[in-house]
Amino acid sequence: MEQLELFKNRKKINVDDIDFAKLLFVMANIDNEISDEEIKLIISVMQQKGMSNEDIMRCYEEVKSGNNHFKLPESEEDKANALVMIVSVMEADGVVTPQERQFCQEMSRIFGFEPETADYLIESWEE
Repeated sequence: MEQLELFKNRKKINVDDIDFAKLLFVMANIDNEISDEEIKLIISVMQQKGMSNEDIMRCYEEVKSGNNHFKLPESEEDKANALVMIVSVMEADGVVTPQERQFCQEMSRIFGFEPETADYLIESWEE
């Protein structure tokens, strides 16, 4: 199943779209290299949420310029959905770097989940 198909019928996350886009771009940029596949996936996800290309690219530029501040999701469901999407972005280019894996584990911890939750999602995606 293609990654983009996973998002077609997903429930929309109730976080500010700008913050959510920035979170995804921070994930993509954590290894200082945002791949075309990661950008395409983030654009697709954010367009499905109704975000304009202009706003998406503004988020991209902010992250690339070092503005990595974003509001975290609040509900448990939103946190779980965000973690799944973070892992999806990480897997988009087929390369999982140690920095990306560490970021996923840290976000899992920040969201209140065990770091192993991120490992489980990563391993499930790789199968």
